[in-house]
Amino acid sequence: MEANCHAALGDTALALEQMRLLLRDERRLRVDEDRILELRRRIGLLELGDGERVRAGRTLGDLLPDLERRYGAEHPSVGKVRELLDGLAAAR
Repeated sequence: MEANCHAALGDTALALEQMRLLLRDERRLRVDEDRILELRRRIGLLELGDGERVRAGRTLGDLLPDLERRYGAEHPSVGKVRELLDGLAAAR
């Protein structure tokens, strides 16, 4: 929640730092996979919004096969991430 507040206030660097630390902890603690996938998606979106296009592409590119494995290729979340990646590729 704190990271989301920082993001809303425009302090994306701190928000990203906090989200990445949370992701590390949740992976270590083996928290629910759905929650981890959503956190990874939010990190990618925040990176993209902060202009970190290459990093966002890596984050979202790594996320896509995990989303497909978990939810299937036709799931709306998979389609949204795929669209973001297509947009990043087209902007190169």
